Amino acid sequence: MNRLVLASLAIVSLAGLTAGCSAGDHAAGSTVQATTGPATTAPVASTGGHTFGATGYDGVRLGMSPAQARRAGATVTRLDGESCSGVLLPDAKRAPHQVDGWLSRRHGVVLITTTDRSAATPEGLRVGMTPAQVRAVYPTARHNPDFWSVAVPGHPGESYWWGYQRGAVGALTIVLDSQDCVN
Repeated sequence: MNRLVLASLAIVSLAGLTAGCSAGDHAAGSTVQATTGPATTAPVASTGGHTFGATGYDGVRLGMSPAQARRAGATVTRLDGESCSGVLLPDAKRAPHQVDGWLSRRHGVVLITTTDRSAATPEGLRVGMTPAQVRAVYPTARHNPDFWSVAVPGHPGESYWWGYQRGAVGALTIVLDSQDCVN
């Protein structure tokens, strides 16, 4: 799988940009193989209903090393020879072959996403919000060709990404701007 396919896979499946899509829909034949089992320490309890961001979610934070992510209860996967690995959050519900984030060899965890409708950014962005509701929360949000984004308030170098499915936010994503997994 090349970086362009990897980037498309991450943006489409993680940011929830296309209705009903999962990673398997966009990378036919790609596989997600666990290189480690679940953490040997007790996983961190799910934070569903708690804050998404400003630096992480479900016990996993941006910048964590693979070992730190595993200790937080995440599973780190390897995607067919790529330099970035997938991250599976503890207790997250997902479609087969879908990941909850990316981990770079160079930067650690660089992207985390959730479709948990009870999760919200500190400012109040939630899955299911309409574009008008989002504008009220983040009036300075920018539209990129495939998704919306805004800088994480008080955290330079981090951004929130989201897309719309059937007129509502489909997923929340937090990303390091300096990441090297998604173009």
